[in-house]
Order: sequence, then C-alpha cells, then structure tokens
Amino acid sequence: MRVTLRPTVPADIPFITDKPLPARIQGITAEVDGRVLGIGGFSFRDGAIVAFVAMTDEARKYPTAIHRAGLAAMALARREGYPRIVAEAEPGNPAAERWLLRLGFKRTMLMGREAFVWERKFDVE
Repeated sequence: MRVTLRPTVPADIPFITDKPLPARIQGITAEVDGRVLGIGGFSFRDGAIVAFVAMTDEARKYPTAIHRAGLAAMALARREGYPRIVAEAEPGNPAAERWLLRLGFKRTMLMGREAFVWERKFDVE
C-alpha cells in the first residue's frame, strides 16, 4: 500500500487528537486507504514557528513515507520563506533526533532545554 501526502484539512485533526489545537497550523497529512496516519508541519505560536509531527502507531510501519513527508514539509518551509523553525525530538527516540538532523535542523539549547533549529539560508551576492 502506498502512503499519499496531501495538505491537512480541519477534518483530519480528530484522527490524531481529541484536544483543541493550541495554535494555527499548516500541515501535511499522510494517509493510506483513506485512513489518516499522521499530520506533520508547522505551528505558529507567539511569533515562533514550531515543527510538529503527530502520528498513529500504524504510521511507524512506513518510515520511507515519514521521511518523504518531512522532506515535503521542509520544501514547504522554504517556499513560504520561513526564517527559523524550532523543534523538539520525541523524548527517548534517537531516530527522531537523527531525522531532524537529516532534515537540516541543528541541535542547540533553548531556554535550558535541548532543541533543534532550522534556519533559512539566504543567498548573498
């Protein structure tokens, strides 16, 4: 089965969480056979852009699709001109850290916590 990626719509949110979203998001939804496997993208909070991923246990069976979705999200970030994106890796999941690094994030400390930051590179002539 092939995982398809598409822009997130409000109807996708209940498949991932039953809580109200704390901020506006721009996301990519992964689905297989009409079932939502996960949503990843960007949350806009207090002037910061925060990367997020929320996925079902079933989604972990599709690591290539997860990576493809991450690449699509970062392409979206570049198209939108986002200057800086902050993320936290899932605690206790070294694969999450490796994935963020592969997507171009750099490990750093922010407010006393380990975080990962992606910064847009601007061409200077």
